[in-house]
Amino acid sequence: AQAVFRVGDTPTLPVPRAMAPVDELPVEVSATIKELQGLDDKFLEMRQAMDKEMLVIQKQFQEKKDALCAKRKEKLVEKEAGDTETAGTPALPGFWLTAMKHSGDDFMGEYLISIEDHDEEVLWHLEDIEWVYLDEDREKGGKLTFVFNENPFFENKKITIVFHTEVTNKYITEPEVMKMEVETPIQWTEGQNVMVTVEKKKKSGGGKKKANQPKTKEVPRPSFFRFFLNLDPANEESVKSPEVQFLIKQALMQGEEEEEDEDEDEEDEDVAEGVLGSLYGLALSIRDDLIARAVRYYTGEACEGEEDSDDDEDDDEDDEDEDDEDEDEDESSDNEKKGAKPKKDLFSKPADDGKKGQKEEECKQQ
Repeated sequence: AQAVFRVGDTPTLPVPRAMAPVDELPVEVSATIKELQGLDDKFLEMRQAMDKEMLVIQKQFQEKKDALCAKRKEKLVEKEAGDTETAGTPALPGFWLTAMKHSGDDFMGEYLISIEDHDEEVLWHLEDIEWVYLDEDREKGGKLTFVFNENPFFENKKITIVFHTEVTNKYITEPEVMKMEVETPIQWTEGQNVMVTVEKKKKSGGGKKKANQPKTKEVPRPSFFRFFLNLDPANEESVKSPEVQFLIKQALMQGEEEEEDEDEDEEDEDVAEGVLGSLYGLALSIRDDLIARAVRYYTGEACEGEEDSDDDEDDDEDDEDEDDEDEDEDESSDNEKKGAKPKKDLFSKPADDGKKGQKEEECKQQ
């Protein structure tokens, strides 16, 4: 149980968060706290009024943004007569795959989910990504939808994840994610599920019965498509599902959080909450960053550490020739560029049938 701090005590650091009820404190202390609470209540009223005004502006912005995104999608899916391109975005094949991988660490494991090599050909068929809020006040969550064209991997046209959120504390206005669910499970074509790999079973014993058993087995592996799952940390059946357990094991391996002394069920629930928070974090990154800046990520202009253009580099060289006093500054600029994180160029279609695609180049601003 958390210790209770009472005025007059000499607490040891860190100071516990719990306090005795205000009315149980000395009169002068209680009066001061109540006066401060009154000021804080006025601040809360101001904040709520501001949030309402901001919400109106955000909705107006969202309406205009959605219209521009619709025009972007219309342009990307344009296909001339006789064009045999199978990508989800024929105008710029692999648009979303390239943008996602150029966007940095978000899709490279920061949120437990990574785009693996075996995911790329599937994401080649991605047409669009959409976000819709569940309620007018934007407190109950939203739907994140990935739109695909017809492809050999699954039957779904859309894969939608629903994130359910609640405002659990009126003093903390940011909604807290409670659970997530997939509207329609992915209907994988036989033999095309990229979340598993097929391996041969080890031979053991003989007999007619064993001879009739399958000689292969499916082994789970990391995949971007593990993002699409049902997860409710408060539901034991949900936490114990193979899909959730796979990500829990990944989280434990990455964070080295596993302790033998802890109760396994309690630990799974705690880690499941962390997994849910991580997946929701990825969803927010997609909503607020990727969807809005997809074109700039595709071209590489929004890549981290790639802010200088070729023209700027030429200007630096000219300045160095004209004035030797700028040498130190130029060297510092060059060192920053050397330390910049390289981004992958994925403008070529991912290879199928197990072969590697064209060599990826560093992301450069055109």
